[in-house]
Amino acid sequence: MEEDNDDEYMAACEDNAGDENNNLRYNDDDNLAFSADEDSANEDDIPDQQQQVMLQQQHLMLQFREYSEHASQKFFPFTRTEVTAIKCLSVLRKTSASLGTYKDIMEWHLKETGALEENETVGHTPAYISQKRVYDKLRIRYNIQPEYYGVIKTLELPSSHTRVDIVTNHAGVMIR
Repeated sequence: MEEDNDDEYMAACEDNAGDENNNLRYNDDDNLAFSADEDSANEDDIPDQQQQVMLQQQHLMLQFREYSEHASQKFFPFTRTEVTAIKCLSVLRKTSASLGTYKDIMEWHLKETGALEENETVGHTPAYISQKRVYDKLRIRYNIQPEYYGVIKTLELPSSHTRVDIVTNHAGVMIR
C-alpha cells in the first residue's frame, strides 16, 4: 500500500514538475494533500467577498456538525406507521397526485387493513399520521430549515415586464 502512495506521489510530482505552485505534499497522516506555499496569499490578501463566503461555509459546517451530534443521539428508527406514511407520500409524489390525495388514500388503506372501521374517520386511530406531521418530522430529522428551503423570490422578466415567483433553495445548505 505504501508503494502505491509513493507511486501516486511521484506521478503527481512529475505532472506538476514545471508548475511553480506545486502544493502536493504528504500530510501528517501520510496521505497526499495540498499545502500552502510560503508565497501563497495570507488571509489579509483575500478579498472581503471571499472571506464572507468562507465564513458562511464555516458557519454551515458548524451547524451540520451540531446537527450530526444531536441526530446521532436523539433520533430513533421510524415506526411502522411512519414508514407507511412516508411510502404513501413517496408514491403520491412519483405519480404527480394532488396534495389532498394523501388523507383519502391513507383512510382507504387503514380501512382495508382493518385498522379503521367503515364508519370511523382517520382521527379515530393512532395508525394515521397527518401529512403535515410527517413532513414536519422529516424536516426536523433531516435538518431542513425553512429559511433555506423553498424561498420564493419575485422577479420581473426584462422583456415582458411580467412578474413571476421563483422557488429557490440555498445551495450550500442543499449540499451539506
